[in-house]
Amino acid sequence: MKTLIIFFAVTLLVACTQLPPKELTFAEAIHTMANKLLKQAKNHQEIPEQPSTLVLKPLVDANSKRVVKVSGRIEQIIQQEIQQNFAANFLISPLNLKNLHKAQYLISGFIDFTSDNEAGHKQVLVLMTSKTGKTLSSSEIWVPMADSDSQPISKYQSSPMYLTNRNTSEFETNNSVIQLTNQEFYNSLDTKALLAEAETAYEQQDYQKALSLFNLTTKRPQGESVRTYANLYQTHLKLQNQSAARKAFKHLLEASVQESNKLKQNFFFAPNSVEFINDEELRNEYLFWIQQIGEYFASDVKCFHIVGYRDKKEAKPNLALLRAQKIQQMLQEPFPQLNERLRSVDKGYDKSNGMFSTMKRRVEIVVVECSKL
Repeated sequence: MKTLIIFFAVTLLVACTQLPPKELTFAEAIHTMANKLLKQAKNHQEIPEQPSTLVLKPLVDANSKRVVKVSGRIEQIIQQEIQQNFAANFLISPLNLKNLHKAQYLISGFIDFTSDNEAGHKQVLVLMTSKTGKTLSSSEIWVPMADSDSQPISKYQSSPMYLTNRNTSEFETNNSVIQLTNQEFYNSLDTKALLAEAETAYEQQDYQKALSLFNLTTKRPQGESVRTYANLYQTHLKLQNQSAARKAFKHLLEASVQESNKLKQNFFFAPNSVEFINDEELRNEYLFWIQQIGEYFASDVKCFHIVGYRDKKEAKPNLALLRAQKIQQMLQEPFPQLNERLRSVDKGYDKSNGMFSTMKRRVEIVVVECSKL
């Protein structure tokens, strides 16, 4: 009898330990992650007893580096967590240049939508000193996928220029602590803060203020970047400054090639078709792109591949090549001198995770050595 009781006790213990953990709601998960992050920071020997000021950088998609809609909701919950449980320790402000210079600490992080776990995705937060970039605390958690809006904010939805296939991060895990690994990220915090302020003005449709801030960004270290010139280009379009938009686009092309040997402009296509997506404004913009890209390559000696992709769900096997050939034809008709310096390439279906179907149905342009044509 005693043996039987022990058997049942052990069986019950094993069963209990194998029960799945309680699934947290989105808000509970973010509160839990923020609480862990701030509790670690509060107990860190470098944190003073009086309230410290920190700024919160919007969270980005780990793959595309774009700010996503769910970031705003996460920021609100982190602010709630501070007000409810850490008001005596931290004062929080939005990220802009003025607040960054006043703050002692910065919270940054990312959201990884590429996980194979269909039930959720990973979110990571890091709290660091704003003066040295030293990590003081870190936290990560799995969040229910159904509650997360992975769409980019409207600023990024209005242009397909921000797509990147580099799944790189500024952070790595070292002895269970997530630390900053990319020193360039810290060195460019001033520029990032100015960009964040400018993009906020753009989101609020204050295009004159956004234009002024984006122009200031170009004068800062790391400011003459793809992101800056793409923002300038879009802002000039909103203000109907066609000549200035053309100039910004030229800088954008140059910055794209310098940064990655790849143009950041992507041509998106309708499903199972070689026609562009059903967006009249964007289709007209594509015609402008073709003209500017053609002029850029015509005035240079670079060679390039026009690379076509398709979504895995699209059945036509050569659809990616047909899309690339369409862009090739559109470039060659006004610029026949490019014929010897370009080639269409079929990359088949895009295998990357965490990317919307529209983005997989695309053509991109990659600079290559002329011997590879």
